[in-house]
Amino acid sequence: ICGLPAWGIFGVVTTFRKFTRAAELKLDYTAPDRCGGLSFFGAALVKFSVVTLAEGGLIATYILMASWTRESNPWVQLVMWSWIVFPFLLSLLVLLVPALDLNRMLRRYRQDMERDLKSKCAVLRRRIEENSGAADLERLHGEYGYLCSRREEVHGMRNWPFSLGATTTFAGAFVSNLVIAVELGKTLFGA
Repeated sequence: ICGLPAWGIFGVVTTFRKFTRAAELKLDYTAPDRCGGLSFFGAALVKFSVVTLAEGGLIATYILMASWTRESNPWVQLVMWSWIVFPFLLSLLVLLVPALDLNRMLRRYRQDMERDLKSKCAVLRRRIEENSGAADLERLHGEYGYLCSRREEVHGMRNWPFSLGATTTFAGAFVSNLVIAVELGKTLFGA
């Protein structure tokens, strides 16, 4: 579509949707990214979305700088602005649809891990309360402390695959491209 890789965007969204539904995917709450090991997907989505925005900026520049026959006609203006807005919508689509799927997957994993660790902690608490042997009691307290620290790690896990830097990058690119399109529109229409 006029140089915009709309089919590539569709391919990325479809691939991510299939990936997030894969049952054999192993997440790890101890991953350094605090996102189950999936933050690199968030970074990739942001980069692809920013490229789409850059292409949208180029399309907006071309549309707004080229001369148009009947540019004062409301239907022509509607078509022009539709083509300007289209890449912005695609960049949001390629960012948000896979991210929502990843968010759903991460939330489900986090809930399952929290439920599992909570039940293990409850069993250990009962064993501690029932146990009167000092040596065994120390071991049980050690296991309980370990499980509690694991629960804290799971609780601290992010549900979104984006880091603060990736979010800032996308927001900056989106706003700057939007400002460019609006300013070009103002010069074109003399507003």
